[in-house]
Amino acid sequence: MARLIDFLYLDIERVKSLLSQLEGGVVTEIVEQKRTASGGKAGASIFNMIEIGGNLLTEKSQEQTKTLRDALYIIFEEAAEKQGLFADASDLTDESAWRSGLIHSTLKEGQLLKLAAPTRILDSRHFNQRVDAFMSWTRSIVGFNQSQELNAIQNERKRADVLASKVAEFMGGPGALDGIKRVGDFVESFMFGQVLVRQFPCGSAYLDFSILGILNDAEGALQENRELLFSKYGYGISQWTMVSQIAAIPIKGGLVTEMDPKNLDLADSTSVSRSTFESAAVNMMQMMEGLGFAAGPRYPSISVTPIAVFREIATA
Repeated sequence: MARLIDFLYLDIERVKSLLSQLEGGVVTEIVEQKRTASGGKAGASIFNMIEIGGNLLTEKSQEQTKTLRDALYIIFEEAAEKQGLFADASDLTDESAWRSGLIHSTLKEGQLLKLAAPTRILDSRHFNQRVDAFMSWTRSIVGFNQSQELNAIQNERKRADVLASKVAEFMGGPGALDGIKRVGDFVESFMFGQVLVRQFPCGSAYLDFSILGILNDAEGALQENRELLFSKYGYGISQWTMVSQIAAIPIKGGLVTEMDPKNLDLADSTSVSRSTFESAAVNMMQMMEGLGFAAGPRYPSISVTPIAVFREIATA
């Protein structure tokens, strides 16, 4: 039966990098299986050309198409499964395994992980853009509803002041829109404009037991433009499969939560100690991570590098 995948996100450069490191015989075997399943015409090296739907697409001479990207991913996933590179994810849905530390002791950094679970994606820059759009929409609605009164005011500045007063009244009080804008600016700056993906293997009732990654913002990685993406799927938690590579597994109590004044003594009477200076900077970053003010992993969450986020399409 044909396998159909709806990709939300695909880091094709990482797929190609990992695929190139897999044992060549395994990749050749997968390509040969695809060739045979498609009716058997011409087989070729995956990085030169690959048969899709009876046509040969050459990477060197043609722009890489979405079809080819998707096929590369499927070949990578199947080759990685044959090599046994995916970590055992069976304990990830057990909240007691997270509480006991079993998850953090059995998984290894660098392992590949494939997990279908409730997933939340938050694009902090898009969030702020939507806040701006909401503010503009509010002014437009109020201006339309009050157009007769506003049009009767000849003085432009007075008309703007009346509109601002009407908008404040509509929103429930003066300064309401400014407060909303501050929230949008804070979210974008707090998250550095990044797109965060977080999976909840034990369900949305256990938000601390999560797999956290940052989606690559490179062109083409997200399969839809931002507006279309969130219009289709929304900002709520929904079921997605994520294939990723484990980046960091923090240990309990492993982050600095306060600065030691001794670590701030960076110089003697003659020079600055670069090693001490670097240690102080690292400690400060760890302190911010421990307090939740930096994007690093915070126990018990596990940090990953996302490779693909997708849904399987049911076929009859």
